[in-house]
Amino acid sequence: MTDHAELVGRARELEPVVAERAADAEAMRRPPDETIRELIDAELFSILVPRRWGGLQGSLHTHREVVEIISAACMSTGWILAFYSGHNWMASLKRPKQSSSMARTTPSSRSPRRPRSASSRPMAV
Repeated sequence: MTDHAELVGRARELEPVVAERAADAEAMRRPPDETIRELIDAELFSILVPRRWGGLQGSLHTHREVVEIISAACMSTGWILAFYSGHNWMASLKRPKQSSSMARTTPSSRSPRRPRSASSRPMAV
């Protein structure tokens, strides 16, 4: 089980790297792909997703603290983290059949729709 301290620790580990890339995020008008990959690998997009759908089922308190840490390093990256983790939680509130279908068909159960890079085509939602 992943607890509050562990998730906050993951965010704190990423904080210096996210801060180092903040200028790049501003210039590109999006967080670098490496940053998104690290957030996915740290499972921060799944903080609010229930365990039954592969998430960490963390608290709103944990989510807020993790988003604050990342946002202090780079506001854009913090916004993306808050938006997508909130989206993942809201998607899990759908009827069970819809939620299980989404969990099976998404490229990553940790991030149903990853932010697209500038070089990719728009994704159908």
